[in-house]
This record gives sequence, C-alpha cells and structure tokens, in this order.
Amino acid sequence: MDISETAYFLEACKNHFYKKLKMGKDATVNTYACGVCHVSFSNQDTLKRHKCKEEKTHLCEMCGSVFSDITNFTAHMSTHTRDGTFRCEVCNCVFSEKSNLQKHVHRHVATKPYSCKVCESSYARMAHLKRHMQTHSKEKPFSCQVCGSAFYDKSGLRGHMRSHTGEKPFCCDVCNAAFSEKSNLNKHIRLHSGIKPYSCEVCGSAFSQKAHLEKHIRRHTGEKPFCCQVCGSAFADNSNLKIHMRTHTGEKPHSCDICELAFTSRSSLKCHIKTHAKEKPFTCDICNLAFAKRSYLKNHIRTHTGKETFPCDVCDSVLSTKKNLKRHLQTHNETCDMSCDMCGSEFSDRATFKAHMQIHIGDKPYSCEVCSLCFGSKANLKSHIRVHTCEKPFTCHLCGSAFSEKTNLKRHIRVHVAEKPHSCHFCEKAFSNKATLKMHLRTHTGEKPHSCDVCGLRFLMKSSLKYHMTKHGGEKPYACQICGLAFIVQSALKYHIQTHTGEKPYSCEVCGASFIKRSHLKRHTQVHTGIKKSYACEVCCTTYSSASYLKLHIRTHTGEKPYSCDICNLSFSVQSQVKSHMLTHTGQKPYSCQVCGSSFSSKSNLSRHMVTHTGEKRFSCNECGTAFLYRSTFQIHMRMHSGERPFSCDVCSSTFISKLYLQRHMRMHTGENAHPCQMCSASFLDKYALKLHLRSHTGEKPFSCGMCTSAFSTKSNFNRHMKMHTRLQHGKNLES
Repeated sequence: MDISETAYFLEACKNHFYKKLKMGKDATVNTYACGVCHVSFSNQDTLKRHKCKEEKTHLCEMCGSVFSDITNFTAHMSTHTRDGTFRCEVCNCVFSEKSNLQKHVHRHVATKPYSCKVCESSYARMAHLKRHMQTHSKEKPFSCQVCGSAFYDKSGLRGHMRSHTGEKPFCCDVCNAAFSEKSNLNKHIRLHSGIKPYSCEVCGSAFSQKAHLEKHIRRHTGEKPFCCQVCGSAFADNSNLKIHMRTHTGEKPHSCDICELAFTSRSSLKCHIKTHAKEKPFTCDICNLAFAKRSYLKNHIRTHTGKETFPCDVCDSVLSTKKNLKRHLQTHNETCDMSCDMCGSEFSDRATFKAHMQIHIGDKPYSCEVCSLCFGSKANLKSHIRVHTCEKPFTCHLCGSAFSEKTNLKRHIRVHVAEKPHSCHFCEKAFSNKATLKMHLRTHTGEKPHSCDVCGLRFLMKSSLKYHMTKHGGEKPYACQICGLAFIVQSALKYHIQTHTGEKPYSCEVCGASFIKRSHLKRHTQVHTGIKKSYACEVCCTTYSSASYLKLHIRTHTGEKPYSCDICNLSFSVQSQVKSHMLTHTGQKPYSCQVCGSSFSSKSNLSRHMVTHTGEKRFSCNECGTAFLYRSTFQIHMRMHSGERPFSCDVCSSTFISKLYLQRHMRMHTGENAHPCQMCSASFLDKYALKLHLRSHTGEKPFSCGMCTSAFSTKSNFNRHMKMHTRLQHGKNLES
C-alpha cells in the first residue's frame, strides 16, 4: 500500500500537522495528526480546535484545572458558581450546558440507539459503545507507570493517577467533601438533594446511583454473576467477590492503628475502631440500648415491635432477618452439599462445614493471651476473654441483670415475658423455642437418633453422644488442681471445684437451702410447691415428677442394669453408681471429713459419715420411738411394723424386708461365698462379714470405750459393754 504524506503548519496554534492519505482500493479515510502529541483526528476542523497541554492558558483559580478553549473554561466555571440554566423536567437536575442536559435526558427516556454487535448491549452514546467494545477485545492501551494497572481509555487512567497523587479537584459546596472524579461528586450531591432517579420496577425502591439499582435487582432475580474460582461461591456484586478472595489469599489490607489487628474489608475495620472508642452511635428509642451498627439496632427493634417479616414457605415459621430465614431453610433442605471426608458428616452450609473441619485438623488459631487457651473461632475467643475481664455487655432493660453472652440475655428475657409459643401435644408442656420442643417430644416417642459407632448406645441429643464418645477415648483433659481428679468436660470440673470451696450459688427463697446446681434447686422447690407427679409406675403405682425418675424406678422392678464396670464387669442401674464404683478400683477418695480426716469415694458416703459426728437421728419411728441416722435404715425398720416384705426368693418363696437380706439369702442356695479371706481359707456371704473377720487377723478394735480402756472389734460388742456401764451407774444412783 502506497502512502503519501502532506505536511501542514497552522499559524493559529503554531502547531505542525501532517495529512496521511491512504492510497488503495478501500482507502477513503483521511486522518489528521498533531505534530506535537501525535493525536489523530478524522477532519481538519477538529484538528483546529485541538490544543496541546503547553497551549492551555485558561487556569481555574478555584480547583487548578487548565483549559485551552474559552468555551470549556466558561462551562467549567459554572460548576463552581452553580449558575446552571438548563433544568431537567423529570428530576429537576440543573446543567450548565445544553449538551449535558441532552445526555442526561437519555437516562429517563431510555433511548439507546447504539448497540453492540457482539452481545447486543445498547448505549445512549457512541463513546459508551466504543468503551464497551474494548471489553470484548480486552485491549487496555493506557497503563499506569506507577503500579502498572491498565485501562480502556485515557480518562480512566487520568482518574486512577489521582489515587497516587491524592488529588481531589471536585468539591461539594454543601459539606466541602472532595472527590477525585466528577461522577463521584455528582453521586454525592444526590445525598444532599435527596434525588433518586433510578427506581426498581418490582418493589418501587429508588436509588441515587444506577449501580445500586442493578445490585438491588439481583435480590429479586437471585442472580449471582461473580463466582469464586477457588471454592465456587457466587456473589451478587464484584466487590463482595474481591473481599471473599482475601479469605483464600489471607490478604488483610486494612489494619487498625491502635491494636494492629487486620481486616479484609474497610467496613470491618471501621466497625472494629468503634470498639476502641466505645462508640455506639445507634440508640434504641424504647430501651436506650446502644449499638455500633445500624443493622444491629434494626434487628434489636424487632424484639420490641415483634415485627417479623421473613416467613418460611415450608413450615410457616417467621424469622426476624433474611439471614436467619436463609439458615432456617437449610433445615428443610435434605440435600447436603458438603460432606466430611474423615467422618462422613454432611452439611448444608459452608460455615458449619468449616467449623466442623477444625475439630479434625485441630486448628485453633485464636489463643487467649491470659491463659493461652486456644479456640477455633474468633467469636469463641471473644466470649472466653469475658471470663477474665468479667465483662457483661448484654443488659436486661427490665430488671438490669447483665450477661456475658447475647444468647443468655435472650433466654433471660423470656422469663419476664413468659413467652412459650411451642407446646407439646402429649403433655401440654410449653417451650420458648421450637428446638427445645423437638427435643422434648423424643422423650414421648422414645426416638434416639444419635448412635455410638463403638458400642451402639443411642442418645436423644448430639451433645450427649459427643460426651459419651470421650469415654471410649479415655481422655480426661480437665483436672482438679486441688485433689487431682480429672473430668471429661469442663462443666463437671467447675461443679467439682465447688465441693472444695463450699460454694453453693443457688439458694431457695422459701427455706434458704443452698445448692451447687440450678437443677438441684429446681428439684428442691418441688418440695415446697407440691408439684404434680404425673408419671406413675404401673407395677407399684408410685408417682414421680419427671419421666427420668420413673425410668430409674422401673429398673428396680425389671432388674435392668445397663451400666457395667470395664474392670470387674459389675453392673449398675444408674450411671452415677458406676462412677462411684470405679473409685474402688483406683483407690481415689476425693471427699474427706474435716472432723476426723476420714476419706470417702463419694459425697453421699461423706454425708452419711458426718452424721456419726453430729449424732443427729432425724428419722424417728412413730410406732416405737426408735430413731435412725439414715432414711434407708428407717424405711427398712418401718417394714417390720407394717409386715411388708417386698423382696422374695424365687427358689423357696422366702420374703425379706430389704434387698440386702435377699442377696445374702440367695447365696445360701447357690453356695456362693463371694468374699474369701486372703489370710485364711474362710469365705463369707457378704462383704461386711468379711470385714469383721479380718479384724481377728489384724487385731483392729475401732470401737473404744470412753469410760474405761476397753476396745472392741464390733459395734454390737461395744454397745453391750456400754450397757454394763449404764447399769453400774444406775446402781450407784440407787445406793446414794
């Protein structure tokens, strides 16, 4: 192709130009280029209007902008003086030039005559179409020399350079806020004027920016065009995708100047800074509770108004926030998208799956600076720190009670309002939340959905199964620093420590009795209230206040003993009995008497022993006046008067007043002497007889007389001896 060049010199602007005439079959276009900056133009008139930066002589003293043409300079000055003469009849926006008004009107009339041949997108201006075409070619010819970022057009590069120089030439006349882009200033001005020209056709919501409207429409359509290439998560807008990608890269560009904590987004940093300043600018008009975020206040107000605007289409449940509704819908969705490769557990949401995986990998990246305890999530660490600081930021507006956890406050508020909307159709008991009702219904249906893979034992709750699994592992990480006794869970250690300190925080308002656990206090108050015992035994008609008590009682009839000792295979009907029994193998006796120093394996044995020091016999017989130290002995004694013998022998039909007598009798039929003496060949039916026999070998005489030096190996001999002193004393009194 032949090219002929013709040089030009323009005296008006002192610039050199040359005309490139493309010769050939299709060469019909003449291009004109500036000899100084080499910018090309399609016609000579446009070239005449062109001036290089060196020739820009009109300087704006307000913002420093320089213009080569007096017309552009005048139009620019009107942006500062607001001397606008062209007004939009639709939204009352004012413009300094008619051409700008015409461009603006296109937004309202929605005429977009310029369409893309590739994707059929339409635009109101040819310049916008040209800019759009570059997205298909992916050509970004303008690059930043500072950071290397590339842009489709020169204006984009010019705006980007201001991010390096910090230049903000566009100022708001109302609040003096400065901006690097004129478009950002126009968006900002709408905050003052309240103009929202972009409205949603679905719900009628209005927006000041077109981008906000597009983002809003995606809520109706559910469209999420921005996908993460790492994990496949989808987002409605690109900014959320950028923040999400930082969770994979670990990038946290926004750091706090006070504590150097870093965050993935600027909004998270902004919210964090308020924790240092203790700033809570959003206050509830009803209870004066303050919040750091407007969204927190909005959710809080629903607790007063009862307004719940997000109903579930499946079960008619109503949720207070859209986030809660989304989480609730996952309970109905039977498809579990994510499964654990280690244990096979399935999860419907990513957050729960992520938290579960930390259990296997043992990842606890958040550690307490006070006690070095580690946690899997930041929220758990935050809650734990309140144990050290004794901080209770959640206050009840009705009674002033303070709580360290928000969930505890919510649970407490239901005590005041007495709100229990979920009732059981079996026993008419009411509950404050649906999850508790669901758990309660299993006590009626007998459903136990959680089973142990090791021993097959089934449980009502997942937490009970989790606690049970620790027994197979044998791990007891929580040890008492006073006596060394170890526990599987931290709550058990907490209650155990109270046995050393004597702390009983729960007291009865009627009689003043104190208890370690709230459940013990609740059980005690039934003595005063005379609560209805609606659970009756079908065998002996004994009634109980709860199904669990009835279940334990039925085992006395059936003889069921589901709990066995792993060492000697001895079986028990109650799990607590196994725990007490295990101490006989380990030799541990954590409960000691403060009077004589004797140690015991269980608290009940210590309580029974303490009566021997006080000598108090609280249980007296109305028939003969005999008093007893223990209730069990008193009950056996009363059967002697009533003639009741509930324990019968299956071999000879003999009956007995206590189970112990029946067990001793059964050994006569079997010939079993379960307790042999290790010093001689003698064997005995029961353990107590062996204990008395061993004293004949050891010479032990624990019962000593306080009036003389005599000592005895058995209590019966001691009592017989004491009666001799009584008779002698009585005879002396008669002689005198």
